[in-house]
Amino acid sequence: AGPDWLTGGMFGPESSIVVIVSTTVAAVLLLYVARRRRAFLEPAA
Repeated sequence: AGPDWLTGGMFGPESSIVVIVSTTVAAVLLLYVARRRRAFLEPAA
């Protein structure tokens, strides 16, 4: 019950703007933390 952009419409809640924004924010935050902790590995030669 609500607009498609907010509820995800026929695709369900995983396609809503709320989930897209929160997932993007979480991914950026995790990348930031990993970079600060130098948790990335160098590629094998």
